[in-house]
Amino acid sequence: MTTMYLTAHASAKRNHGDACEENFDYMLNGRISGKDSLPFDMASDVEHMGVGYSVKSDHFTLVSARLVVGDNMADILDQYFARVHSTRWAYVGRNDMAYIMDMTEFRNFIETFGTLERESSKNGGGLKVRCRAESRKMLDWLNERVA
Repeated sequence: MTTMYLTAHASAKRNHGDACEENFDYMLNGRISGKDSLPFDMASDVEHMGVGYSVKSDHFTLVSARLVVGDNMADILDQYFARVHSTRWAYVGRNDMAYIMDMTEFRNFIETFGTLERESSKNGGGLKVRCRAESRKMLDWLNERVA
């Protein structure tokens, strides 16, 4: 796991997750590429030098319950990681530190800090994986694994 401090705040987005994604994109590429509407298994949030990054932030949802189906976290994670386009993940903390992980590290992060929640009935009511809100314990866990 490596880190990168996001010093440039190029995003004007009000949605925290979208702003983190844009700021991460700007730090890697010097510009904001713009949000795509492609699913997780067709594109990454940010591309840089041939590497696709999925960018996550505080209390994120891994993927919509409509896109992966399972009765438990292991089944949902197996489907997600078998299909995901990205090869790297960046968790952007509230302190603007991006923790960049490979698939194994990110799966371990999700297994440690993820929970199962039910989507709203208007969104189909399926189970989804959601990360807990950022905590000191989470930041300590991440910082212990930085190479």
